[in-house]
Amino acid sequence: MSNSLIAVLGPNPEELMDFIEQLEQPITEEQIGLTVHRGRYADKDIVAVITGICKVNPAIVTQMLIDRYDISQVIVCGVAGAIADYDIGDTIVSTEVCHHDVVPRFLQEGYPFMDSEDSCFAADPDMIATMKQAAVNFPHKVEFGRIASGEYFVDRAGRQQIIEQFDPLAVDMETAGVAHACYVNRKPFLAIRTITDNEKQSGIDVFRENFETARIRAMELLRRYLEV
Repeated sequence: MSNSLIAVLGPNPEELMDFIEQLEQPITEEQIGLTVHRGRYADKDIVAVITGICKVNPAIVTQMLIDRYDISQVIVCGVAGAIADYDIGDTIVSTEVCHHDVVPRFLQEGYPFMDSEDSCFAADPDMIATMKQAAVNFPHKVEFGRIASGEYFVDRAGRQQIIEQFDPLAVDMETAGVAHACYVNRKPFLAIRTITDNEKQSGIDVFRENFETARIRAMELLRRYLEV
């Protein structure tokens, strides 16, 4: 295997293990208490990790991978809740990512001294272009836009404030942590998030009901991206 690796991250085992089990020439290593899976997919060298949920865990994993491996790009794969008018099963691909539970000026006036007005982390344009190719014949809807992340599950009660301040297409609990780590290390990143719940159908029970379909669709789009 070459030294340059594509990092693929999933918050939960269910969001990534099917993909991990398809890696060729698999190797596992232990790092910071986690299993790091290495292998090949579509003639590309992959390192994949189940990060755990919330922003801090995947941020730590991202930094560890960047420090200890030659990472060329980082992809987050999983599920999300829709903020904009999208149906359950639609997939949102990040063009930019923000923290919805952090005051933007804190990231402007202090480290990492961002100059964007809303402190968003831009996804890599080349990765977005590749994903658009991958999505051409995908049998389900794929939309490109902003994703916002926070350290709590968002239901109906919390949606309006996030819309007014950040106007994202979807929310999750991890992507901004990865994006933040990639930003300070100048590493390209992209997120693939399939919708489990929306404004009309909200709450943890809805999330659980739709999780299986959403996780499968997100992983299928990940595969198509890597196969381009």
